[in-house]
Amino acid sequence: MAQDLFKYRPSLYSPQALQESLVGRETLLKRLLQAIDQGRRRKGLQNFLLIGPRGIGKTHLLLLLHHSVRGTLRWQGIPADLHRDWVSLLFPEESYRISSLAELLLEALNMLQAESPDAQLLALLQRCNRVMIPGEPERELLINYLAERKKHDGKRFLFLIDNLQNLLRSFTEEDQGRLRDLLMRGDWLMIIGAAPTLFKEVQDHQLPFYNFFEVIRIPEIKPAEIETLLKRRLKLDDRTELLKDFESRRPRLQAILHLTGGNPRLILSLYRIFAEAEIVEVERSFLALLDDLTPYFQDRMNELAPQQRKIVDAISLMDGPSTPTELAGAARLNVNAVTTQLRRLEKEGYVKSHKERGKKATLYDITERLFRLWRQVSVEAGRRRLRVIVKFLESWFTPQELLRYSALTLSAMEHALSAEKYEMVKALTEKLYYYQEAMPLPEIRASLHFTRIYGLEKSGDKASSDQEVQQLFAEANSKGDQALLARAWWGKAFVHHEREDIHGEIDALSQYLTFNPDDAKAHYNYALLLVDQDRVKEAEEHLQQALRINPHLSAVWGALGSLYMQMGKFALALKKIERVYQLAQEQENKELVEAAAILAFFTRLMLSFKNAQRHNLKQAANHLTKGLAYLPDMPSDSAQKPLGQYLNAVLQFRQPALLEQALDQIEAAGSADLSEFVKPYRAALRYHQTKDKAILNRLFPEIREIVEEMVRQLEAS
Repeated sequence: MAQDLFKYRPSLYSPQALQESLVGRETLLKRLLQAIDQGRRRKGLQNFLLIGPRGIGKTHLLLLLHHSVRGTLRWQGIPADLHRDWVSLLFPEESYRISSLAELLLEALNMLQAESPDAQLLALLQRCNRVMIPGEPERELLINYLAERKKHDGKRFLFLIDNLQNLLRSFTEEDQGRLRDLLMRGDWLMIIGAAPTLFKEVQDHQLPFYNFFEVIRIPEIKPAEIETLLKRRLKLDDRTELLKDFESRRPRLQAILHLTGGNPRLILSLYRIFAEAEIVEVERSFLALLDDLTPYFQDRMNELAPQQRKIVDAISLMDGPSTPTELAGAARLNVNAVTTQLRRLEKEGYVKSHKERGKKATLYDITERLFRLWRQVSVEAGRRRLRVIVKFLESWFTPQELLRYSALTLSAMEHALSAEKYEMVKALTEKLYYYQEAMPLPEIRASLHFTRIYGLEKSGDKASSDQEVQQLFAEANSKGDQALLARAWWGKAFVHHEREDIHGEIDALSQYLTFNPDDAKAHYNYALLLVDQDRVKEAEEHLQQALRINPHLSAVWGALGSLYMQMGKFALALKKIERVYQLAQEQENKELVEAAAILAFFTRLMLSFKNAQRHNLKQAANHLTKGLAYLPDMPSDSAQKPLGQYLNAVLQFRQPALLEQALDQIEAAGSADLSEFVKPYRAALRYHQTKDKAILNRLFPEIREIVEEMVRQLEAS
């Protein structure tokens, strides 16, 4: 059963869950436990201060120390009987009521009384509670009690104090001195505290705790440890299906490291998104996460000095790593001040630096890129588009995943267009914007941009369509990208096409071809437009160019054939059309085979008649024979009209020999429909040859009338 995820209150977890989810901190934990173990045999006790940003795991470590000293948890190599010599007292993370040493000790005694009631202790608590503000007398009474209790029970006291900086800042300098004296001279008290950064009370050489604690900086966890943490979390949540399918989500590990900088709390914040599969859920969860993290990041900023806040804010809003000079300009601060503060911020883990190879300038960037995204979304809130979504998608998804989700969105957009759901189309084109901007592959990115223009134009949003075209031109010009500029002209040509502006489309395609002269389909489209403008010679040149680039485009062969027929060049037309027929057969494109066969059949009939006109009957018959060979690939009804036109022309030209040969070949083709269709022609030819009135007398009146007209045409002078 899945356990609740407590990112801000790890104390709500069971000790066992805390132990199972510990990653990358085992060595540090054992080092502290060994120091505690050694402390029960030494007079002087070592005190520690854990330093690390919020979410790095300080509270988690204090909780594990507490449960381990109490004997609830055990670790290999660590004695299991620490509880015999130690009393562990874990103070609340926010101890707002403690503002003096007396109140700290009073809180410790309250915890002791709650766990193991004692009459002497209860009497002391009642006496202290009668005083509104416990002072020095009460403080000394409490100290004496704890010292005596240690002598009596033989147990030292371990104070585990989170946010130690807040506690010491609330103490007077006298209280600080008295506590330091207890820790140095006594043998009954040890403190392990935690703070996000080093603070004045331990850094100022004039204050009691200067250089007193052994400082341990808690590092971010490494990529391999992130994987371990996520797997343990999935195991705790009983997500066996995700554990089995973990490899498919491996690319997310690098994204998590990139976004969190190895901060365990932020990693667990992204854990729920890691478990999501679909992009829609991920986007929604991500925005919800940024909203949930608002108090956390606000606290992080509030911990900083005013100048540091300005610098961190400037870094988070930059497009990438920046120099101190650039940051000084963005934060409106002196460069020297920025440089000094950057060193401090880097030491405290807020920023990181690196030098570019071959350059002197040092570049600084934010450690937690998730903080950068949170800050950016707060600035962009209310805008139509959030760049922060783009940045997240870039980190979270691989190009292949973005391509897959883009394809799904495109499919949904086509379906919405066919259903005339234009508002949905606009929403889907907006979603494609984020995939487009996050896509690192330039060709795919440009293709998605054009697809969005297509969707907007088809949905009737002409203003947005024009705006997208202009943005594509602006981006292409700013980058000096010729390929992208060609795409922009292609998009502009499409817009003109949709608006039936043929002159605008011709101009745009002409510009496109100057940047991309090897696009065969563009030459084909351009040629069709030229034909409409009776610019036949130019159209022929572009169709020929298209075939030089790609000789396998059947549509271009067909267009060229049609153009030659229009120009009366039937032999050339036939050559192109039969090439279409051949390509269609190779591609096993049944519809194209049928269309090409019809066109080739018609062209052969035209050539047959042209040869008959020249009295070249042998060549005319040859074309007819080859034309009839296309009949098996044609619907029978598609052959009747051109055959009727051909036979009527033969009649009018008085070519009985050619007519007889044609009828013989048509009947031999074996089509019952065509054999029936040519019966009147056969009757007219037989009567012409025999003058047998019986041929006419056996016909129905309406058929006889048709046949007699055929005979008159055949015998006309």
